[in-house]
Amino acid sequence: MNRKEKMEYCLEQIGIVIDADEDIDENILEYGLDSLSYIHLICAIEELFQIEIPDQYLISNGMLTLRSLILMV
Repeated sequence: MNRKEKMEYCLEQIGIVIDADEDIDENILEYGLDSLSYIHLICAIEELFQIEIPDQYLISNGMLTLRSLILMV
């Protein structure tokens, strides 16, 4: 699985499914991501990639995309 597929898997774990033909620069917040879902997403990413995401990356600026998540890891 490549990074994009892994990230899509993490999103699916919290109920967000991004179709293959959708733009990876589309704002994920438009899929109904709330603050609790965001924390679950971060935990899923950290577990799958076996990393710890620094706090400065955890502050959402209102524009969260599949591309920005991929670049974060």
